[in-house]
Amino acid sequence: MLVDQFPKINKIVFNGKESHKFFYKKFGQVEGITYFLMPSTSPANTMSFEKKLKIWSAFKI
Repeated sequence: MLVDQFPKINKIVFNGKESHKFFYKKFGQVEGITYFLMPSTSPANTMSFEKKLKIWSAFKI
């Protein structure tokens, strides 16, 4: 797994619910990793671009 090769990883940011669901189903909660679920940037997500931009811009690595 990627976090085994890069042990300093302590956060994973998901671009939408589906990516989080897929990852969690496959790997579950990885010890020492905090998950962040962000709104999907896909045009299928009806949230306004401005709101998506505001939420994504507020995230600090």
